[in-house]
Amino acid sequence: MFNKNKGYSGYSMSERAVDAYDNGEKPWSKWNKREIIESVLDINNNLNENLLKKIKLLNLKNEFLTRSSWHHTSKFFNETDFYSLNEEWIELITNEDLQNIIDKQKAEEKRAIDILQQDLQALMVYKKYTNYKTDNGFIKSIKNGKYNLEKLQKLKQKQEEKEAKKRKEYLLSLVEFSGYKSKNAYLEAIKNGKLNVKTLEKIRDTKQIEKEAKSISSMIDHLKIYIKHLEIVENCNNSNTEAYAKSKAYIDNNFKYDERVNGKNSLKVKEYIKELEQEKNRLNIKLKNL
Repeated sequence: MFNKNKGYSGYSMSERAVDAYDNGEKPWSKWNKREIIESVLDINNNLNENLLKKIKLLNLKNEFLTRSSWHHTSKFFNETDFYSLNEEWIELITNEDLQNIIDKQKAEEKRAIDILQQDLQALMVYKKYTNYKTDNGFIKSIKNGKYNLEKLQKLKQKQEEKEAKKRKEYLLSLVEFSGYKSKNAYLEAIKNGKLNVKTLEKIRDTKQIEKEAKSISSMIDHLKIYIKHLEIVENCNNSNTEAYAKSKAYIDNNFKYDERVNGKNSLKVKEYIKELEQEKNRLNIKLKNL
């Protein structure tokens, strides 16, 4: 039977991969900045360590590593590329070359920042769909990866759907003032411009004000009757009369839950009537201005 582990060091990598590690080769991801700098200085000690430290890890890898072999790794026999130091190039490179790498790196960083700033400006229109109140907080959330264009577009779509639903509910609250019996026909009429929302709002407001004014007028009429009975009780010298008993019964059975009336004398109730009349006049003025 075929032995799958033949030529393998346990289940992690092939024996050749182990040998490659011993020879200074390893996968791209295994190389770190400190190792590369130390190895480069071992090969070319004329190079300035401080300049090397200014170079980003990715640029160090691109500049000083070269693909040297591939080997099987992991229990799934993955084919993994191995990299080693490009010694011939390292021996030739100068501090001037390092400075050129750093200058190029700075230029790329500036370009990346410029692009990011342009992208951020384009994304600022989406801030209103998030919980961020300040531009700085919103920009920070983009830079740390919390939001990207796709997520922001989804937030916008969700908010627009929510607003559209709210708008539809509001429009349907006006259907009773439109004369339409079918909600779908009503919404289609608004969409096509056959119905004007402002006109419907005016009809609604008119009916509401008229209803409120009518209620106040009714209240005033009842209070005027109430005052007559109140004055009879207040001015009656004999509580045993039929008039007194009738008026007292009326008072006891009306407005007993209204704190503006219950227990108040006729002067206080008259003041209340004046306030109601002023409110009625205010509503009439409001009605004329619609």
